[in-house]
Amino acid sequence: MTPEGAEFGTTLRRRTPVVPALLCFVALFLLVAYPYAKHRSASETFGFDLLGFAVRAVLAPLSIPALPFFSPSLLLVAAFSGRSALRAWQLPRELWLSGGCPDCAHPRTGPRCTECGRLHTPPVGRPSRALFRVAVLLTLAWLGGAAGAEVFALLDEAMFRRDARIQTGGVPGSLLARPRWWPMNDSMLFYSPRAGFTSRD
Repeated sequence: MTPEGAEFGTTLRRRTPVVPALLCFVALFLLVAYPYAKHRSASETFGFDLLGFAVRAVLAPLSIPALPFFSPSLLLVAAFSGRSALRAWQLPRELWLSGGCPDCAHPRTGPRCTECGRLHTPPVGRPSRALFRVAVLLTLAWLGGAAGAEVFALLDEAMFRRDARIQTGGVPGSLLARPRWWPMNDSMLFYSPRAGFTSRD
């Protein structure tokens, strides 16, 4: 009997859960990016601050406003991605034990698979490797969400600098202000010749 998730003639290496992994990456990316952007606007920072970036990347998704939504969502993402990774690790072993090729599920006959050409040897690897890949993926998504939100904020500030140069034209005493881009639009960007460029709630 062929284990669930296996089909004769289908190379299982191609059935590695790429789509679930991408969905988990995008979900965690957005779960981190949004609270990071909100904290970035509340920090009244204009320009890049390495220490501030590191602190916000770790603490913003764990803040009180974001925590009730972030924590269960993170658990769901981790559970879903972990299950997908473990299933990708388990399926070749189940196929081997049931007499199938670990790569394509075709019944084993002879030293080499007649369907995909794989040499018939037991699948190797440990579940810890699959879980390690999941941990790496989620870490990259977390850092990517923070970095993406930071780049978005810096782009917003760069556009404001450009607008200030165009609209003020170097006229003494010229002032300029506008809201930040969404989702940071609960704070304002300001320019004055005396204070320069600033961000305030």
